[in-house]
Amino acid sequence: MEMAEVIRRRRAELRMSQADLGAAAGVDARQIRRYETGQSQPVLSVAVAIADALGISIDELAPNSRNDGAKDRPRAMPVSVVDAVKADPGLDDNGRELLTSVYRWLVRQRRGSNAKS
Repeated sequence: MEMAEVIRRRRAELRMSQADLGAAAGVDARQIRRYETGQSQPVLSVAVAIADALGISIDELAPNSRNDGAKDRPRAMPVSVVDAVKADPGLDDNGRELLTSVYRWLVRQRRGSNAKS
């Protein structure tokens, strides 16, 4: 079973709306909808919050993420932060530009502090 189906089924079992789950996990209901349709997958911190809100473990939330048989499954392409921001349908152009700028600034700051170490 895929994570999207686990989230959808468990939320229904608990009689939670997408808004209820989003509020409990600290994300917008639209993002829960994206997770449930398989359009996107949560980052680890959000997955942990969703699992907690649903009263299940991470292993139960993402049963196909274990290593057993992983060599037989295609690997997901890594996505850069900038690519993810650009692809986010919930952001307008100004939001994309702002987040990209902040991310790049943080990277520069980190590189600068690592160079001083």
